[in-house]
Amino acid sequence: ATDIEGNREVVKDGVTGLLVPVKNIDKLAMAMEKMLMDKGRAEKMAEEVRKEFEREFNFEKIFEEKMAPLYAEDEA
Repeated sequence: ATDIEGNREVVKDGVTGLLVPVKNIDKLAMAMEKMLMDKGRAEKMAEEVRKEFEREFNFEKIFEEKMAPLYAEDEA
């Protein structure tokens, strides 16, 4: 993924994926080649990103942290 703000929330460089500089086609191609050449690493990153997603981006957590307080304010 390109190294921009939204992607950094999901991709931890070298752990859950690879971040490359914006508009750098050569670095993007190199990162893609790394993943194709090292299937074990790619699979490990896929497992890690799935764990991260389930931990950080699940509905219950988002509701409790973001939505429930809004409803509590309306009741007060």
